[in-house]
Amino acid sequence: MASPGPLPAGASGTRTRFAGSLKDVSIGDLFQTLEMSAKPCRIEFETEVGEIAVWFREREVIDAECGEATGAEVIYRLAMADDGSFVARFKDDDRAPRFHGAPQRLLMEAARRRDEWFQLAGEGLLPAMRYTSKRDGLLSTGDGLSIGELALLARFDGKAQLVDIIPPGDEDARALFEQLTNLRELDLLEEVHWVESLASGRRESVAPAPVPEGFWVRGFATYLSLENTAARWVIRCAALVLMLLTAILGLALARPQVLLAGQLLGWALLLLGHATTSFPQLPFRSPALLLCEPVLFLTDVLERAGVRLEFAERGRELARADASAR
Repeated sequence: MASPGPLPAGASGTRTRFAGSLKDVSIGDLFQTLEMSAKPCRIEFETEVGEIAVWFREREVIDAECGEATGAEVIYRLAMADDGSFVARFKDDDRAPRFHGAPQRLLMEAARRRDEWFQLAGEGLLPAMRYTSKRDGLLSTGDGLSIGELALLARFDGKAQLVDIIPPGDEDARALFEQLTNLRELDLLEEVHWVESLASGRRESVAPAPVPEGFWVRGFATYLSLENTAARWVIRCAALVLMLLTAILGLALARPQVLLAGQLLGWALLLLGHATTSFPQLPFRSPALLLCEPVLFLTDVLERAGVRLEFAERGRELARADASAR
């Protein structure tokens, strides 16, 4: 049960703080109490999904923090916690408002996102779970993974919680959970049991993961991680030149058959390039990679020529991070 803390000198009979457990006092009941009190306060939460601070003023939530995350998203994260403790301090610390949110409205949206998250997650997945990827398993199954699954696998570093990787309300949550299910079925993930530091006596705060990279960033990172031998480079060059020249000639001469023949030959060369690798069946299991290969190869050529493209640089960073984690 919530209990009053020690009172400062000269404040006899006035409760300036109270603390409790989320098992005894729900987040909804706590917010309703603080809203009714109409007193400025700061609430500090220690939960399985991180250390969270929330500020109230004039019956509104004016700020919330968890690691580097701020705003309403932190409230949605807080609602994912099933256990923890809190300390509310009634004191106006002149906190500058970052947003104004009605507590009940925030809680209703948080409850909706929580319900949706658990419906998609199914049984056995909890927000505070941490996983690390089994890199050895990629030798036998990596060729069967999509670009999205490879990008998702790279984000499991043993530190980020599942709620960091798939935040409540993420528009791609359904696809990400499907990819996660496939990675678990392929035994490419291993759960990490986080141990709190007994020396410091406090929980390490894990900042939410960055916003997921775009399709082309993930695609270029995957392209760089594949086997890029000299023979494959030559074959790609020949395929790209053939496709470009026949496209130009076909359009200039109004001969669609020239254009079509050139494209078909170009794609045949790209498939031949895959045949020189240890995973020649990759394009058939991940068609998106093959369809994007001419663009990704052209991007690689431009980068080598000194032309910098933002998505390519981000993709190279992602590929380096993935390689260093192996």
